[in-house]
Amino acid sequence: MPLLLTFSLLVYQFLSLPVFQAVLQRVSKEDVTTFNGRSYIWNAVADWAWNDRTGFLFGNGYKGHYKLHMLDFVAKLWGEDHAYNLHTHSTFTEVAVAQGLFGLVLLYLLLWRGFKWYRSEYLDRTDQAPLFAGFVYVLFIWQIDIFCYGVDIGHAILFTMLSPLALRKSAVTRREKTLEGAWLT
Repeated sequence: MPLLLTFSLLVYQFLSLPVFQAVLQRVSKEDVTTFNGRSYIWNAVADWAWNDRTGFLFGNGYKGHYKLHMLDFVAKLWGEDHAYNLHTHSTFTEVAVAQGLFGLVLLYLLLWRGFKWYRSEYLDRTDQAPLFAGFVYVLFIWQIDIFCYGVDIGHAILFTMLSPLALRKSAVTRREKTLEGAWLT
């Protein structure tokens, strides 16, 4: 975590050059170095993982960080009365706290299978190949937001993208096409 925060300070120093002044007048140093306060939340999750570990294997249930009062101090920092409307800004940390190590491993297995599926579609140049870029984007964004967790739209997008993995290729009756529109089989 300190390496990530140090890197953000370096980026801020680079962006402080006169060329970027117009843009940086709208952004404070604290926003850049704390990722808009996300580092406070991520540090709270890291403290839980290193020190407390309540529910570490099987989780603390949906929105488990509320049960653990993990984000109460962050709510006070932002002038909120309660932490009920806060989340950890990372699907990884949400799953780790709520479903534990077991749930996190299951999610990683699903994501790995999805990555392999769409990569093979991309390498075979099928009509599903463009979805590889979308799946890689989901793999990126789930690290810094809760796009793929809970009732958010990302949850539906992720599992819709994973749905081809649940089908046997022999059960699909339509013929596959290449990106150029030619039939593969």
